[in-house]
Amino acid sequence: DGTFAMVRLVLFGAALATLAFVFFEGLGAWGWVVGGGLMAGFFIAAILNEPVRDAMATEKRSSMVTERLLARLRRDWDTLDWKSTRKKLNTVQLAEHQKDVAEDLDLLGKSSLFQFVSMAGTTIGVRTLASWLTGVADAEVARGRSEAVQRLAPRRDERLRFYSLARHVGEGTGDPDEFIRWSQSESWLDGNAWLLSWARLSLVLSVISIVALIIFRIGLAPTVVGQISLAVLVAIVVLNVVITTLMLGPVHQIFSIAMASRESVDEYRELFSAARWLEEEDDERPTASRLDHLHTVLLDDPLQSAQVGMGALKRVAAMGALRSSASTFLLYLPLQAFALWDIRVLQKLENWQRSYRDSVPGWFDAFGELEALMSLAAVCDENPTWTFPLWCDDTAEESGTAEFRSLGLGHPLIGDEDRVCNDVTIGPAGTVLLVTGSNMSGKSTMLRSVGLNVSLAGAGAPVCATQLSLPSTELATSIRVRDNLAEGVSFYMAELKRLKGVV
Repeated sequence: DGTFAMVRLVLFGAALATLAFVFFEGLGAWGWVVGGGLMAGFFIAAILNEPVRDAMATEKRSSMVTERLLARLRRDWDTLDWKSTRKKLNTVQLAEHQKDVAEDLDLLGKSSLFQFVSMAGTTIGVRTLASWLTGVADAEVARGRSEAVQRLAPRRDERLRFYSLARHVGEGTGDPDEFIRWSQSESWLDGNAWLLSWARLSLVLSVISIVALIIFRIGLAPTVVGQISLAVLVAIVVLNVVITTLMLGPVHQIFSIAMASRESVDEYRELFSAARWLEEEDDERPTASRLDHLHTVLLDDPLQSAQVGMGALKRVAAMGALRSSASTFLLYLPLQAFALWDIRVLQKLENWQRSYRDSVPGWFDAFGELEALMSLAAVCDENPTWTFPLWCDDTAEESGTAEFRSLGLGHPLIGDEDRVCNDVTIGPAGTVLLVTGSNMSGKSTMLRSVGLNVSLAGAGAPVCATQLSLPSTELATSIRVRDNLAEGVSFYMAELKRLKGVV
């Protein structure tokens, strides 16, 4: 990439110097040919450089994904990225009792179950996964998620590509949350309609002036025609530069969100298309209702699916890409100077916004679920000795005979070589499990193992156990209770309040 940059700089400088020398010294046709050749070489170098730069960026993201997966296996919390994830987790809204459970069991935060499980790259994927891990473990919902996880787990290479792309769009200005906010916002052009009229008029005036200059140049029009035409062109360029500089900042911000680049739109289309992996090879469609929903929203709807919408957006992004691509920027400059190209692109973009406004939130809700499932699929793939839980039937739950019963239950955040596993049974209703033992003998670790594996089971992931059966479960805990001197709450009273919440 550095070599290409140097070549571009040398060719562009040489082309400018040659053309300037030819213009002022009148060296004839050969000078123009040489200068034009150097400029053409600059364009070729710019065009060839972009794929190289993109390939290097893609390779870097892929290596970061691989490093993260390896760090998960080692439980290397310091290597696992936390700063960017923490910002995304700040958008998660939890009820007060969910916050207590999350803190007690290390469900969220650094060195937590979320940090271990998550491969999500976007804010909406992070938020979805966090809500699954901290929500109620519902048997019916969990079965559907587990089915999807088992279908996705064998697709290791495809998932690596998915993680890399999701990370890329999540780090950019077009993160799903920003995209959804823009899609639901008011039209910018509605409040600046005169700009669209001026963009059309400036194009007409520019074409007429350029044609008049050509006629003057070949001697078919008087000098005054050439002078007036040149003055009109200069005035148009000056006015459009002023408009671009002073007024189009919000437009460029919209572009950076809705279509950061043509590649970002393509990446979303590829991410959405991963819903096809939820199908079995011999299935025409996914069988579970939730999988069917994801498939329909992202792929199947012939008019409003995410795939159709992003295909339409790709055509608009191709127009907007003239501004952001090094190979086409010099084409963009005259289009913007003479015809306010950005306004024409914005008109197309807002037409797209009106067409798909109602569907966009549903696309990304479905995508958040798909990204959460991809994270859980990695857990399944990396831990072949873990097992999917068996859920108690409705009869057992209604009769009060359902119980949490496990064999070889372990703490999922502890490495295989250090983990101590236990057989644990809790229930049926009306009974209590009393755990006793000396200090530092592993009592709280064992209890947290129960809670963490319930969380994994509810999310649809395999659990760290040889065997586990359980009913639908909502977790409530009282472990890390703190006093609050500012509010005059003693440790004893804080613990009583927490236990009241549990009851």
